[in-house]
Amino acid sequence: MARPAEPSTEAGGETVLAEGYTTTAEHPKGADYYWICEPCFNDFKDRFEWDVAPG
Repeated sequence: MARPAEPSTEAGGETVLAEGYTTTAEHPKGADYYWICEPCFNDFKDRFEWDVAPG
C-alpha cells in the first residue's frame, strides 16, 4: 500500500495532496486499504453514503 506523499512534494507542477481519508479496520479489506483526498471525498460522500468515523 502506498503512503500519501509529503504536502510539499510537487509532481508535474502541481502540489501533491497528502491529507485525506482511509478505510477503517471494519472495511472488508482492512484499515488504510483505500485512500481518498478530502476534495474527492466531499464530491462523492453523498453518492456513496460515506461517513467519517470518530477519530
